[in-house]
Amino acid sequence: MTPLHIQALRGWYQFVNARAWRKSKFDIPNREHAVPLTPHAITVQEYAHPDGGSKPLIFYFHGGGWVIGNLLTHDGFCKALSHYTGHSVIAFDYRRAPDDYYPAAHDDALEAANWLIDNNRIITPFNGRFVMAGDSAGGNLAITVATEIREQNRHHLVGVLSLYPVADHYEAGYGSYIEQANTGVLSAKMMRWFWDTYLGGQSPAAADRARLMQSPLLSRLNNLLLITAERDPLKDEGIALGDRCKAEGVAVEHHHFESAQHGFACSEGETEDFVALMTLVNHWLSGLDSETSPDARGRTF
Repeated sequence: MTPLHIQALRGWYQFVNARAWRKSKFDIPNREHAVPLTPHAITVQEYAHPDGGSKPLIFYFHGGGWVIGNLLTHDGFCKALSHYTGHSVIAFDYRRAPDDYYPAAHDDALEAANWLIDNNRIITPFNGRFVMAGDSAGGNLAITVATEIREQNRHHLVGVLSLYPVADHYEAGYGSYIEQANTGVLSAKMMRWFWDTYLGGQSPAAADRARLMQSPLLSRLNNLLLITAERDPLKDEGIALGDRCKAEGVAVEHHHFESAQHGFACSEGETEDFVALMTLVNHWLSGLDSETSPDARGRTF
């Protein structure tokens, strides 16, 4: 695709998501902050729930194939996530392809998460514990960050929420790339293009950090809430990821939405499936270890 085509696709994705949440009114204060990385900075968006001070803080990584998503495409969903759960949320932006290739997004997500915790510069009050979360490509980032984050920071991580994540490269040959190739908004062809664009000509074998099914670090996860959707080329690899994590001794709660398509959580608004998802997320969050850790308690910028 040409740069103009990519810009059009990004605009379309932002429009679709904004339209999905246009009727939803959530009273969640939000503001942007810059996180200094090397040699650039990224933006994070704070969604401060008034009850968030007694609960774990959710770090959220947006989807969009590492190419078309940004903070605006997921603004409505992040407000909804905070509203429905009562948790505060910090949403992370990151460099996108084709401007920056693998592992730029993975580097940014990990470095920004570590920076916020290491510098005790969390924006909004919370109870000293964290949850990593994300959808699609962001669901991939959430798991990668949770497994690679510095050991002293992982001590405060109580769980990972991963919504229909990218778990492996398309060359792995999962059947849903054929069976669910064109049953939802994400086609197998588009997912292949996302991978090719993010790798920028690099060998899939070199993308070890993005290929979760190849990761030797999955046993570092503690609690994983995994969501998969039927009408999704990523369905089979998501299910396989849950099985692999269970085999590694991870406490996995997996829910499959039989009639949903990829993106249903973030791009369709307050549907029945979304409300059902929030019920599951709330039940899972309530079961996590929420013991306060004063040394990790947030301070404002």
